[in-house]
Amino acid sequence: MNQQVERVFEKNWSSIQKTIGQKVTPAALAAAQNDSTIKALLDPVYMTLPLPVRLVVKKDVFIRYCLAHRDKLLAGT
Repeated sequence: MNQQVERVFEKNWSSIQKTIGQKVTPAALAAAQNDSTIKALLDPVYMTLPLPVRLVVKKDVFIRYCLAHRDKLLAGT
């Protein structure tokens, strides 16, 4: 992942966590331990991210990043 994408994630991480917390139910978060389930949850979350984030970070990169940082992501919801 390039540094520009990494900076966008770092700058917007709290917003991403907040969006997931607002859009995803607790039961869905519990199911998010499964990769295919969390991918399905992250797809609509990606579409609600601010446009500047989506212009820099493509959906597949966003999903891979969130999967790699799942514990940190779910801890903030």
